[in-house]
Amino acid sequence: MVPAADVDVTLVGQPRRAASPRTFVEVEVALDTPAATAAERLADLQRHGAWPERDRVRYSGSAAGFVVLLTELAAQVDGVRLHPLVLDEDLAVLSALVTPALLRTGVITRPVAGQSLRSTLGLARPTNRFTATGVTR
Repeated sequence: MVPAADVDVTLVGQPRRAASPRTFVEVEVALDTPAATAAERLADLQRHGAWPERDRVRYSGSAAGFVVLLTELAAQVDGVRLHPLVLDEDLAVLSALVTPALLRTGVITRPVAGQSLRSTLGLARPTNRFTATGVTR
């Protein structure tokens, strides 16, 4: 188990704060596409096997509804980790409809070239555990 002092980001299944500098909620998403609604897509996939239940927020529906959900989550957690139902279908909708809407409303910002995820999140660079302490160069 990792000591709490060494944890920078905690992934949670439901929106709640954790005892770490940053909390991200895991979100499973199935979006309406031009070819089918999320409900139709889910029904089709369920014929081949169930969408396994996990301790994650789950959303299926329109891109506009997902923007509302992400906006609400932004007030509760520091970020989200998305799990699209079908990558090549859901990512297209996320990039075409969801991301631009979140950028327009200021819920998200564009990444700054040359910045790492750590610096974007405002996290200090961790001490390298393989570097001997007290060694000067």
